[in-house]
Amino acid sequence: MARKTESYLVDDFDGSKPANTIPFSYRGAEYEIDLSETNAREFDKDMARYIDAGRRVRNGRGMRRSEERHQKLQAARAWLREQGYDIGKQGRIPKAWLEEFEKFEKAQGQRDDTAQTTGTDG
Repeated sequence: MARKTESYLVDDFDGSKPANTIPFSYRGAEYEIDLSETNAREFDKDMARYIDAGRRVRNGRGMRRSEERHQKLQAARAWLREQGYDIGKQGRIPKAWLEEFEKFEKAQGQRDDTAQTTGTDG
């Protein structure tokens, strides 16, 4: 006997299906909500007045988050290769490896801060 298990998204409000995941942010926090087509249209309608009155912003360097994340992952891949990790040009990077890179970045940032504050006036 064969057994088949299916997984699908359901609307977070009414449990209907199919649903699509809609990302949004509010007061600096990122959210996702799964909504049916009907509820997604209602969400879009409700948000439209705020979006129309507001302005689109980018982070301080003028880069979208996805671009910034892409650059960070590319830097992580390069650093991991330098450290001897066998990592491809694409695909998921193991969490433990990313944590190692983040530790390196943090230590590097602290060293840069220390170098700037301990400089001499020549």
